[in-house]
Amino acid sequence: MALFDFLKNKASDDCMRAIVSGEVRPIETVEDEVFSAKILGNGVAFEPDKSQSVVCPADGVVTTADKAMPHALGLKLANGAEVLIHVGIDTVEIKGKGFGLRVSKGQKVACGQPLLDFDLDEILASGHRPTIMLVVTETEKPGLRLLSGMKAVAGQTIVAEYDQKEGSEI
Repeated sequence: MALFDFLKNKASDDCMRAIVSGEVRPIETVEDEVFSAKILGNGVAFEPDKSQSVVCPADGVVTTADKAMPHALGLKLANGAEVLIHVGIDTVEIKGKGFGLRVSKGQKVACGQPLLDFDLDEILASGHRPTIMLVVTETEKPGLRLLSGMKAVAGQTIVAEYDQKEGSEI
């Protein structure tokens, strides 16, 4: 196995990478009670620094992708974690304007692969916040540690990693 393959597998099994470039912050600071109260699960939030593609945080399969609601995706990662990616606060109201899905339900995806595109200016012009959430809705692997308070590069910066110690929890 080549070194690159080893690192790619590590990204899928032991950690999640940034889904966009920008500032990473704790999900508790999001201006939406559903996310900040962790009703859907724990995670991190991103403040994107430009229009860009949202990329896959780790290898997995797309579980939810709807062209009528291209601002949100569901993934089941190779390590068993189920995640929700949600672009913007209340962006369901703009009915897909400024978004473009690149994947479909059931599609296998790799860490760093583009999943959807968004137009930051379009989101801001509609009066919505562009905050992007990466939420772990369910996990079969204990000991997830979330990392925030940093500038991230999409597909590269680790924003969540699994602690190998027994008894760790999200």
